[in-house]
Amino acid sequence: MFVVEFDTVNGYNSNADYKGNHMGINVNGMKSVATEPAGYYKDGGANNKEIPLESGQPIQAWIDYDGESQLVNVTIAPISEAKPVMPLLSEKVKLTSILLEDMYAGFLAATG
Repeated sequence: MFVVEFDTVNGYNSNADYKGNHMGINVNGMKSVATEPAGYYKDGGANNKEIPLESGQPIQAWIDYDGESQLVNVTIAPISEAKPVMPLLSEKVKLTSILLEDMYAGFLAATG
């Protein structure tokens, strides 16, 4: 399984998820292989501005994958902002070893 999480829960069951209001990349499990507080980089990466995920304000997300470099980039920003130049998360993930020819894609909301 490959997951990009929008998490608001404090410390579910892993040290990687130590704070609420964070983004994570998970591979084959609940433990994040990369995590950062939810936010976006303004001014080309010089200023990280927090986005409170529980605010009710609309946000947009971009999940990009470069198959050659095997790099997943996750970027979020308020709906009123253009896509930031610098992603919030970048992690090397070999999706060809995770994704199958036939799979489901979807969204999930859970409370533990």
